[in-house]
Amino acid sequence: ETGNKGETGNKGETGVTGPTGNQGETDNKGETGNKGETGATGPTGPTGNKGETGNKGETGATGPGGGATGPTGPTGKGETGATGAAGSSGTSAIATFGGAGKPVGKNKTLCIPFANSFGAAPAACISAGFAASAADLVFGPIPTGGTTISHLKVEASASTTATITALDNGTATTVTCTMTAGTTCSDDTHSAFIAEGHYVEVQVANTAVAEAVFVAAFIY
Repeated sequence: ETGNKGETGNKGETGVTGPTGNQGETDNKGETGNKGETGATGPTGPTGNKGETGNKGETGATGPGGGATGPTGPTGKGETGATGAAGSSGTSAIATFGGAGKPVGKNKTLCIPFANSFGAAPAACISAGFAASAADLVFGPIPTGGTTISHLKVEASASTTATITALDNGTATTVTCTMTAGTTCSDDTHSAFIAEGHYVEVQVANTAVAEAVFVAAFIY
């Protein structure tokens, strides 16, 4: 009979590793080939169609109005202008002249008495010495400020042709009228300013009837 297997003996030491064998030769690497040319750029594609315009947006709400109106500025006051010259006296009365029944003869030029004075008669007009004259022909002297005469009215006692004129210190004014084969005339168009201290007379130039008595009046 086979006897029992004896115990396994201890593992012996590993032997020394043998030297590494030589590396095989590496094959040579081939050269890198040249880079190929870049291909031509392709044509640009067509522009796309424009898109539709969008709807207009709603208008925004109106903003608030401007600020409140400022207060009214103070009223400016200009300087007071210089006082104008004093005006002539206003029309307030009627002056009457007349021959007191005494006529102005044909082809005579005379002044008729002021106020139709009793006892006075038509006489030659005067241009100086008014205050000393006894003929009662003048109306004056005119007071301070002067006055304006106008609206001459004349009547004759008989139909005649005559020119009647208001005189200022013996000089004819524009206040005048002519009756032609009649008994009345008037001048409502002209007026004349008579200065302070001057005298007014009424002159009659009678060219027709021998016995015509004249009465005249004007406003002053």
